[in-house]
Amino acid sequence: MSAAAAGPGSIRDFYALARIGVRLLKERPNAVKASLEAAQARAQAQAQAGSAQAQAQQAAGATEQQLQRDLARRARLGPSGGR
Repeated sequence: MSAAAAGPGSIRDFYALARIGVRLLKERPNAVKASLEAAQARAQAQAQAGSAQAQAQQAAGATEQQLQRDLARRARLGPSGGR
């Protein structure tokens, strides 16, 4: 039974990929290290972007709440503004 016949995600596929990884580590350790560092930098950038987006959404929510409070106050005071 070949690895292809065993289906995707089989144990044979796993071991084949593991052998490739070990060979890469032995033959090109600097390339593997650079690739891992690049992946880590991408993950960190995505996390920071997510944090910035959350902060922007929070600020937008606070602004919306302030607008709603202002509208409610104006509705209570009437068209003359309470004068």
